[in-house]
Amino acid sequence: MDDTTALGIFEALRSLEEIDRNIAGITAQLEALSPELFESERRMAELEVRAEAVAKRAERAESRLRKSERATKAGRETLKRLQQRGQEVQNLKQHTAVRAETDAARRNLEAAEDEQLQGMQEVEEAKAELSVLKGQLTEERAAYERLKSETSARRAELESEILVERDRRANRELRLDVDALRLYESVRGGKTRQVLAALTPDGVCGHCYTFIPKQRQAEIRSRSRLHLCEGCGIILLPVE
Repeated sequence: MDDTTALGIFEALRSLEEIDRNIAGITAQLEALSPELFESERRMAELEVRAEAVAKRAERAESRLRKSERATKAGRETLKRLQQRGQEVQNLKQHTAVRAETDAARRNLEAAEDEQLQGMQEVEEAKAELSVLKGQLTEERAAYERLKSETSARRAELESEILVERDRRANRELRLDVDALRLYESVRGGKTRQVLAALTPDGVCGHCYTFIPKQRQAEIRSRSRLHLCEGCGIILLPVE
């Protein structure tokens, strides 16, 4: 490999790594779009569950209210009937009996009226809470649709950028020696995200700072062929 060819390979490798970093960055942005939608969906689902629970609570409260209303109505009719009977009694014994029934009916009516008032309050509170939840749910659904639209547009934009970068990558691959490209892809498929590192003037790897033997330093700087760092396994490039 002459100096001109070697220099071209080194530059092509740098360019290839830059493109791969761009693709990785754009891909990360794409992946970051989904969690926002998932979070909005989670909030909607939570609001729907809460709204359903409150709606059922309101239904139960309304059922109890109707029952207490019937009890109140019946109690008032009973009390009215007993009061009329009280006006028709003929003796003290009948008066005492009717009075006892009337007092009991009045207590029952008061209890029914108290229960009715409590039921009305429960229904009002449940409906108020349900109204708030429905409002929040409407807002969250609107926010979700906006986010979905924005995400769709942004996704299309990022996917277009990736296609451009992949086209650039394909062009760079055509300029690379097959063996150099194979070595690059092998290192890229390893544990480290970085593929290239400079051999520093002090003779150490610019990535892991492992010292490179003198003979290999000379070979790297001569650009005769590509060398891997024995410490981290990435490709070492001579400092220009």
